[in-house]
Amino acid sequence: MKVAWLYPLHERCGISLYSKEYVLALSPIIEIESFDILEVMRKPALFKERLNSCDALHIQYETSFFLKVKKDSFQNLTRLIKKPIIVSLHEVYQSFPGVFPRENIPGKGIVKTIREILYDWRHPYQTRYRLHCSHGFYATHLLTHYTFQKKILTHQDIDNQKIDTIPLPAQPRPSKPPMLDSKNKKIQLGTMGFINPNFDYKLLFASLTKLTHPWTFTWIGGIRREEDQHLLDSLQKRIADLGWEDCFVITGWVPQATLEKKLKKIDIYLALFKERSSSASLIRALSAGKLICATKLPLTEELVSQRKIMKVVNASPKSVVDTIEHLITDDNERQLIYNQASEYCKEHSISHCAEKLVDCYRSVLS
Repeated sequence: MKVAWLYPLHERCGISLYSKEYVLALSPIIEIESFDILEVMRKPALFKERLNSCDALHIQYETSFFLKVKKDSFQNLTRLIKKPIIVSLHEVYQSFPGVFPRENIPGKGIVKTIREILYDWRHPYQTRYRLHCSHGFYATHLLTHYTFQKKILTHQDIDNQKIDTIPLPAQPRPSKPPMLDSKNKKIQLGTMGFINPNFDYKLLFASLTKLTHPWTFTWIGGIRREEDQHLLDSLQKRIADLGWEDCFVITGWVPQATLEKKLKKIDIYLALFKERSSSASLIRALSAGKLICATKLPLTEELVSQRKIMKVVNASPKSVVDTIEHLITDDNERQLIYNQASEYCKEHSISHCAEKLVDCYRSVLS
């Protein structure tokens, strides 16, 4: 069996890192050929023969990959392919966060139609995603990371039998729990990933302001999109206004080895999302043995539905602060979470997930 993997080979993004780890795990089991999806999308016809020489194609879907030209480049690509197509969806929403829902556009008749046309023109990302979704992403089979994502797709009229769920793979954890000696030092708080509107910065600052225990906070990462520069600027201004330059650090992009060193120093990882459909950085923090305080979302509630692998809290400063202080002082709670998270990471290791993925390929090709 030979499978073509299409993903961004050279981008600094979670999908690229996720794909490279998967390809490495799959390579001893089946034959994999990697393609840079951004290069393929520039001139898909040039890759037609190589792609069709494989038994199946596995596309890592992100709508922005297909917004480079006016035509629907995703549909154009799939029309060239004569083999089964598997599409992995990483972000699945009922309504897109931060955008007025199209279904709530007021009016009737021609007035509403005009408003919808204007909406679609102003929101090309959402428009293209809706188009792809209405065609089942032109896929033979779809993969999601969570069952709540699968439910959203079935509510959007995609056949339930066409969708499988394989969780984001975890990495091996440290052999014993990280030490947390809060009596003799500041507590090290932090998070990682790209700075974007889906994180609740207001909640973060309000929580840190109320926290009485001495702390430092490190954001491992920076911006990916130019349109998020204003968000970074506002965060840095807020840090300066509070006089937190020595205790609140935004690293900017760092190499993988540096990221791992900085993540290792964090005692409690804050995943204070406003909206999030999946998060590779959250699973990476879990794999690194971090104690995690996360806001309540379908994503985080599903993650703790089987095992108590992190603390999930309401989006209030009091809930966040109470949880941090509880994790600092309760040794038994920390040990329980560590043990449960270790079991989760074993169950969803990259090798186990790769085996499930190969089973999916075989099912599609049978």
